[in-house]
Amino acid sequence: MSDAVPSAAPAAPLLSARGITRAFSLKDGAVSVLNGVDVDVHRGELVAIVGASGTGKSTLLSILGTLDEPSAGTVTFEGRDLFGLDAGGRARFRNRRLGFVFQFNQLLPEFSALENAAMPLLLRREAGAHDKARALLARVGLAHRLDHRPAELSGGEQQRVAIARALVGRPDLILADEPTGNLDQHTGDRVFDLLAELARDQGAAVLIVTHNDHLAARCGRILRMVDGLLGAAA
Repeated sequence: MSDAVPSAAPAAPLLSARGITRAFSLKDGAVSVLNGVDVDVHRGELVAIVGASGTGKSTLLSILGTLDEPSAGTVTFEGRDLFGLDAGGRARFRNRRLGFVFQFNQLLPEFSALENAAMPLLLRREAGAHDKARALLARVGLAHRLDHRPAELSGGEQQRVAIARALVGRPDLILADEPTGNLDQHTGDRVFDLLAELARDQGAAVLIVTHNDHLAARCGRILRMVDGLLGAAA
């Protein structure tokens, strides 16, 4: 009889996408952006997606976050079909389980930095929303800018508010589109450290679209988008 110990089954992915396609209709015909993308993301992973502009990286991120629907294919989260949910169900999923860092921030102009960062928790009516947002804003160097509105902040400061907003709810998955695009390398490294801490301490996953080779190199896995398909970077 063998004394070998059976190996543990590999953990199921937190997020799994299969056969994702996305085409857009134009006056002179359809343009295909994604051509059958497959990707798995596991808890605790930091994954970078790199590639030339216009190859579909941001489109894929929007689909994985249920902000856009694929033309074909499936996206599951903990085995649950996300596009089997109605619009309200997807909105609740995003608020509870996801954190977004958008390329152009998408801060609410009428609210302060503190209110913007606390917004996911305010929508949940969660106690301590402002205190949690205040602590994160301090960690990204904005303790002195809490009451300023987006128009009163620089591009880099707005980006840091958006990052605090993405992290405040301690989500299971962070989807970040050029999260350090408006930041100097030192501040960008601090932001990356926050993302890595969330992945390490909470078992969250982080999926980053970036042109920043330094940032991508700090991730555990790099995927490259070419011709609407995703594969391991060379």
